Amino acid sequence: MSRSLPLSWLPPVYRDIAEAAGLEATLGLARAKGGARVYVPLDARIAPWLVQAMGEAGAAALVKLYGGEAIDLPTDPTSGQKERVRQIRKALAEGESANAVAARFRSSRRHMFWHKARAREAEGAGEPDLFKPAKGR
Repeated sequence: MSRSLPLSWLPPVYRDIAEAAGLEATLGLARAKGGARVYVPLDARIAPWLVQAMGEAGAAALVKLYGGEAIDLPTDPTSGQKERVRQIRKALAEGESANAVAARFRSSRRHMFWHKARAREAEGAGEPDLFKPAKGR
């Protein structure tokens, strides 16, 4: 009987994929396409990137799980997030575009705007929160 590592540290989408395809194949997918929306074809042979990232068995398992669907993949969970966040925020603060930073860090453009908003909140220079209750009402 082989013992498998617990998968609770993975984001839910990756956890589901790892249960079907294995951890190594899932991390290959995360490294290749993490942070993106990907279309999973009904036949893995028409997506060479998928077989290259996950191996034939892993790609087949993903097709069985999500074939014919587009799925949003979280960023690679093994990417060293704290340093990554520091680098992303530094690049954005230096005026690099959200598109350029997202491409460089294999993340989503939407996530770059989330980082910009968090940085503004930390500086206290953000727009007022229109949904926050006013004091004394």
